[in-house]
Amino acid sequence: MKNRTRIAAIVLAAGIAAPAIAQDSVTTTPFVSDVVSDYTLTEQVNTYVLDLDEFTSSWGQSYGIGTLMKAPKDGLGTFQSDLLGAHNLSSDVRTGVPLPYQTYSVWNSAGPGINGAINTAPTDIQPGLTNTCQMSYGVTTFSGAKNGILGGYINYDPADPSRLYVSRVVTALNSTFQGEDTASFGLGRTDADGNLIFRADPFGADSTAGNETVVGNNILRVNLGARSNGVLNDIREPGGAIDGLDGITFGDTGDLINNADGVTNTIPTVIPASATGTVSKSWNLRFGTAVYENPVNTITDSLGANEDPGISNTRGAINGVVDTLFPNTVATMGCLANVNGSQRTAVNLWGVDATGAVTATSSHSFPQSITDANGFNINTIAGFHEFQGVYGSVNFNGTAQVAMCEAIDGNFLVAGNATFNASNNGSGDSSGTDFRGQPERFIPVCVITPTGSSWILAAWCAGGTGSPIYDGDPLNGGVQIGTLDNFTDGDDTMSGPGASISGCAFDSAGNIYFTSAINTVAQGETFGVLRAVYNPNAGSPRYDLELLAVIDDTTFTGQNSTRDFQISFIDINGGGDSTLASQSTWGDATNSSPMCGFNPQSTGVAPQTNAAADPRNLGGFVLNCSIVYDTAGGGAGLNEPNGTFDFAEGDESISAVLFINGAFNGGGEPPRGGCELCVPGEADDCSVTTEADCNAAGGTYLGDGTDCSGATFFCPCDWNCDGNLNDQDFFDWVNDFFNAPEFDFNNDGFSNDQDWFDFTNCFFNPGGAGC
Repeated sequence: MKNRTRIAAIVLAAGIAAPAIAQDSVTTTPFVSDVVSDYTLTEQVNTYVLDLDEFTSSWGQSYGIGTLMKAPKDGLGTFQSDLLGAHNLSSDVRTGVPLPYQTYSVWNSAGPGINGAINTAPTDIQPGLTNTCQMSYGVTTFSGAKNGILGGYINYDPADPSRLYVSRVVTALNSTFQGEDTASFGLGRTDADGNLIFRADPFGADSTAGNETVVGNNILRVNLGARSNGVLNDIREPGGAIDGLDGITFGDTGDLINNADGVTNTIPTVIPASATGTVSKSWNLRFGTAVYENPVNTITDSLGANEDPGISNTRGAINGVVDTLFPNTVATMGCLANVNGSQRTAVNLWGVDATGAVTATSSHSFPQSITDANGFNINTIAGFHEFQGVYGSVNFNGTAQVAMCEAIDGNFLVAGNATFNASNNGSGDSSGTDFRGQPERFIPVCVITPTGSSWILAAWCAGGTGSPIYDGDPLNGGVQIGTLDNFTDGDDTMSGPGASISGCAFDSAGNIYFTSAINTVAQGETFGVLRAVYNPNAGSPRYDLELLAVIDDTTFTGQNSTRDFQISFIDINGGGDSTLASQSTWGDATNSSPMCGFNPQSTGVAPQTNAAADPRNLGGFVLNCSIVYDTAGGGAGLNEPNGTFDFAEGDESISAVLFINGAFNGGGEPPRGGCELCVPGEADDCSVTTEADCNAAGGTYLGDGTDCSGATFFCPCDWNCDGNLNDQDFFDWVNDFFNAPEFDFNNDGFSNDQDWFDFTNCFFNPGGAGC
């Protein structure tokens, strides 16, 4: 039966799978959310599929977006969900790997989902993909005394990057119920193998009422793939000494990286297992002194080996990427640093080998005069300007204040958030004015070439205006549609004043992703998600702004929840004197690779052929925000009291992490529907795919938007696939048995007499074969 082999091969190549989404799910009951509780043992590990929605940016370019994960249920009952804090993506991507789980839940209507107590039951599928691209993510959660760490894998078939296979893993909790407070968590970094590193300390913990609290500053590693349902990962060891280790499920041989040593550590970053060849390695700071894990579970003090002459103090947390600036290294690490005593204008970089040891260093300090592509210079604003983002709790909650990448033209780029510090002279806050809370900000970018380095501006806002936003590449006819804006009291729904621009993150080409206050012709003063497009071909490198989404305005559609949703809140400000929130966008919100299967090339010619602008240079970007699902059906501005989706009308308002990539680079994806296949010798076979792929596989397409509920059941011994078991099937089988080179009826890999016995048994006893 050569025909059967051919059809099976086509089905495999087409990637036929059932329709599905991830936590893009809603209930059909107003005011009832389907978020899951982290304390439910059966919800510790969930696996599901996310189909991304196509949306178009101000430049007319296509991207994919979807709800990667929802925050857990708010145990206090005040809101529909907990809040989400720091979040990140792995800097590396694994290619050619099988899916980490066998079974994934899927659904294609409102109602089903992963919450066994609220949602109707989804369908479970076993995709069986063996050649996927894999990254991982992590996020912190909090509500009242509760702290938690979540993480998971993100996989996709390179042939269909708009469909993600996602896991949601409860990695650690600081309690067994909402009222306890035994530890605070800080999110470190994940790698593509699912090693999630985080910090646990007793800051703010309540030791009264018999609560046991974590002791010391603990840095821990959990392998996400080793977690299973049925085990609550309470950080404590009940009834014994609390060491931040027992009770955590680990999947590698190196569990404890550091514990209660009396030295305060910032949040850790990670050298991925894909770079070391063994297990992921931790890197972090001890107030200016860098330390790393070598060998596993042993802390090695670098004794300041990562600091260049002139650097007086490393500041903030460390970022790490698999892009390499230095030869003979596996990763590049970076953090902010002071020069000349207390002037925080430098980025400090160092390369590490597979053990984590420092092998090369460099530092770069931005000048007080940088001009952007439109002629604005930072020295227009008086004062001493410096990097921000290192105050308050951000160093312990989870951030990466420095963003790094190797750009499409081979230059190595480094960026961060800086302030126009009009009240300070670079030697401390001498004026008594808290410059950390002022809205005026900019993103300086260091361009490092083999012959030296220089600085350019990616974005800025000052004096009531900012960088222009365009409806297309301004070097190819794009027209300005607005500007970045100063965030002040009265802007939209956010409290203020405070920083106008978030931290920033690079994609594989050198484009920068960030959130900011904006002022556009269409929306007025509000907040948006932006991309600063890197152009290396314009005589000298430059950036121009593209608007991706606007809160309370851009509407997305959950592809299988069949419900629209909008971003309702983006957090930039951390409150107090920290100015920038750890839950904002930072340098670890993207990974360092383009979409699998896409090979970007720097043209090195005219700006109109700028290869960096291609959305497929973005392999993944995670955005922490609040979203509102239109579960009440009123739509935006339709029967809604404030013209937006509204919780008061029964819509679902939650904290969530959105995933954005370049899966839809023009044209989008064709519709999908049920594809009914008859494979002789096998039972009925139906999956959801495109009409073209179904026809190529020799199937019967059931129509756009259909599932497999109306598919025909085929008996395995219905040899001619006409839907009837009769004498003709027997005659056709006998003919193939004596004349065809292949007639493997029982699928044991051989065509022999056993196939005759098994076929005739099915034909004469169809009830026993399930026919």
